[in-house]
Amino acid sequence: MDIERHRYAITDPQGTPLATMTIGQAIDRAAGLPERYCTGRICVELEYESTSFGTTTRVRKFPLDATWFPVDDASFKMRVGDFSLPPELCCRGIGTLCWSKIHETLPRPPRDALILTGALSSKDAKLTGMIRGTMQTIDNLRRRNDFWLRMLAPGTQVLQSDRNGDGSFSGRFVDPARHANDPKKAIATKI
Repeated sequence: MDIERHRYAITDPQGTPLATMTIGQAIDRAAGLPERYCTGRICVELEYESTSFGTTTRVRKFPLDATWFPVDDASFKMRVGDFSLPPELCCRGIGTLCWSKIHETLPRPPRDALILTGALSSKDAKLTGMIRGTMQTIDNLRRRNDFWLRMLAPGTQVLQSDRNGDGSFSGRFVDPARHANDPKKAIATKI
């Protein structure tokens, strides 16, 4: 099993530090089989500062732990169980940046043949917390759905969400930072 770790300092466009992100990938290449039959696991760790009641602490969160595997001779699949950023890191482009770096660091295969699937939950429809420095509640349904659609190649996108926010998505994984509507609010520098 090969294990790779990729660390990034994340800043806003003005250079203000937002977080440190580590993407860990474990790739299992079965002995004697072509690369086509490898499997893998991706873990993401975010470290950032959080202020609560006048006290600032360093927080470590793990917003993603998922595995991918071959499903046939032409594709791989990864089921996203949950991917939720804490409110302090939302609305800053960090989620899109995270998935862009996951795409960039995936081996080939499965990079260009990975099908992402996942469930959508009504608990993600609203977001409450310290968002961009202000305590607030925002309607997150459209933002969340647009976020997942940026991850999926046109022509392969399936996203179903009821008015409460429950549903699912699937499609071929593409680099979301290359999407025309990517806001590019966060910058990653390899460390």
